[in-house]
Amino acid sequence: MRVHVFGATSSPSCAGFALRQVAEDNEKVARAEVLNAIRNNFYVDDCLLSVAPTADAVELALDLQRTLASAGFPLTKYMSNCKEVLEKLSDGHLAPVLQGLDLCKDKLPGEKVLGVVWDAESDHFSVKVCVKENPLTRRGILSMAGQLYDHLGFIQPFLLPVKHLLQQLCQLKLDWDSVIPTELERVWLKWLGSLENLRSVSVPRWYKLGPGMSCAELHCFL
Repeated sequence: MRVHVFGATSSPSCAGFALRQVAEDNEKVARAEVLNAIRNNFYVDDCLLSVAPTADAVELALDLQRTLASAGFPLTKYMSNCKEVLEKLSDGHLAPVLQGLDLCKDKLPGEKVLGVVWDAESDHFSVKVCVKENPLTRRGILSMAGQLYDHLGFIQPFLLPVKHLLQQLCQLKLDWDSVIPTELERVWLKWLGSLENLRSVSVPRWYKLGPGMSCAELHCFL
């Protein structure tokens, strides 16, 4: 093979190695900001970072694109909450949801970022809710709970009842495909009925510092 197979077990390691090698090869020619982004702001092949001034964001995006393209690692699917930045990038390199969009009139759409839905127009994170029919078994409940991806911990209080329910089912030593008891079925159906409430959950991506504030921290107790 002359290419790496997408989705193979080794793919993340290969992507990480390729990125680190690009940074090393361009140590003397690329700006420090570019090298830092390559080394610290990629998750496999997705780059996520925040840049305050619009001009700096455009410059960094173009420099990253040139540096990685020189090593056969072209960047595409750009997304930003700033229309001025998007206007400076080639249309062919923008995310599919932006293709054909009138940046002067249309609102920016939402896009998934590492499993979390990011509304670029409002600059808020939200939770994708997709209710599917699952059997009333341990396997069905675990499958449904697993669909709510929450690596930042925004909805952990909402998920705790399901984790407790699964714990109870484990203690009963039920098989994976055995129907759950009636009293626990009521608990499950009540939780399932409240699932739609998650659509109203919206968390700001950026917290602005108020007067006299030197820093801001978000504490999540899991």
